[in-house]
Amino acid sequence: MSSELVEANKDPMAAFYKRLEERLRSDVAELLPEESLRALVQRAVEESFFKKRQVNTGNQYGPKWEDCPSEFEELIVKAAQPTIDKLVAEIVASRHEEISAAVNKALGDNVVAVRIGTSVAAVIESSAFNFIEALKYNGR
Repeated sequence: MSSELVEANKDPMAAFYKRLEERLRSDVAELLPEESLRALVQRAVEESFFKKRQVNTGNQYGPKWEDCPSEFEELIVKAAQPTIDKLVAEIVASRHEEISAAVNKALGDNVVAVRIGTSVAAVIESSAFNFIEALKYNGR
């Protein structure tokens, strides 16, 4: 109580706003008719649990809107992710020899080497192009 008086003496408006906020929090539910409160709750539940969201995966000049799961669906997936990761690790561990054989086959077929070579070639080509363009613009 004494700390509230000291606080009120420091800034009486802050104390007023705090009391007003507390009063509004307690009285808002009583001020709304039950039908309006029910409609607000139903809309909030609908939007949180069932409504798909749209997210701009493009940019401001070329927006590309994609549907995303509802917030509820994302929370479920986030909560389940540790269990999913554990199950995947168990399955991979139980099929270790089969997976190792598949990796060795892919490496033996040069699939990985070709992809790495293609990526390196793209980086070299891009670097060479940038170097040539810089020479053109710098006049050297």
